[in-house]
Formats: sequence, structure tokens, C-alpha cells
Amino acid sequence: MDMSIFIWSRNDNAGVQVTVEADARKGRTVMRVGPDTYTSLDALAAAFPELRDEQLRDTYCELCTQFHGEGRYQRIENPDAFRETYRALLAHRETGDGSPPAAADLAPFDLTEIAAPRISGDTLVFYVKDIRFGRPYRVEAPWSGKASAPVSFSLLPLSE
Repeated sequence: MDMSIFIWSRNDNAGVQVTVEADARKGRTVMRVGPDTYTSLDALAAAFPELRDEQLRDTYCELCTQFHGEGRYQRIENPDAFRETYRALLAHRETGDGSPPAAADLAPFDLTEIAAPRISGDTLVFYVKDIRFGRPYRVEAPWSGKASAPVSFSLLPLSE
């Protein structure tokens, strides 16, 4: 069973610890806060509405990545650094230790849209890379309590 732990401070300064657990035996991922179990990010956000506050956007992105990404993705926290590293891998086709990087085996992706997390209507848009190959994805997740669309991970298009 894989798990990640996230902690944030509520508006009343009380700390909240969320454990995201992937249970392979049951084929699902759950989030636990104390004795309570949540089977969706929407349910967790309904119980802790401050998760959708501007100052907790990064925490929400991380929870979304861990809960829906099943441990396969890492959030791109610094878009400029990611672009620089990715382009260097493609240009040199080698890493510091001489081994070939997985990302360099792929055609170059269009990295221009990668940016800090943003809200577009009722959708949170942010970017991740897959841990194994380094490929960049756009993540779209419901942001407001009214939005009910599923979370999507879309591979960025190739450069032309």
C-alpha cells in the first residue's frame, strides 16, 4: 500500500493531516483524516472547504496529483526550470552520469503552455510530469463545488 501525507493549517489555525493511500488489494485510492475516509477529492473539499481557498491551491494540486495520479506523476512546481531541464535533456541526449534520459527518447513536446496553477471558470489547471518518462501533462480538475467534471490528465502536444 502506497501512501502520501499532507498537512495544512485551517482558517482557525488547527492543523489537518490527510493521508492518501493507494490500496492495490481493493483497487482504489482513499484519503483519511483522523477516523474519516474520503473516496473523492470533492468529498474531502466539501468537508474542508478551505481547500479551495487561493492560499491552499498548491496543496489542492498535490492532493489531486496523488489521489488521481496513483503515484505516477509529480507536479511541475517551477515551469521555467522544468522547460530548461527538459530541453537540455533533448539537446544533449544524456544525463550527468552518461545514461540516456527517458524524455530524450521521445519527440519534443510543446512546453509553452506550462505555467503556475490557474483557475479557468470552474476548473483548476496545472501541470505534472510522469515520473517514469518525464512527459508533461496538463491536469484539469473541478475547482468549485458546483463543477462535477472528472479530473483529466492530458499529454501535451508535440512541438511542430
